[in-house]
Amino acid sequence: MIIANSSNPSYFRWFAELNSVENEFKLSYIYLNTSKPSIADELNQYNVNSYWFYFDYSKNKYFQY
Repeated sequence: MIIANSSNPSYFRWFAELNSVENEFKLSYIYLNTSKPSIADELNQYNVNSYWFYFDYSKNKYFQY
């Protein structure tokens, strides 16, 4: 599981590229942010599932879960 507190974690691409060569793991990325990161669609070319859920870090987290 790979988790990032970033709006567009570029290192996700590195993990996806590496795994597409070695093909040892089935990767899925989950983004918790106020908007869908652009990298989420880019990772489809590496056969990686990406899921985006709206999450606003500035609001009370109890009600968002």
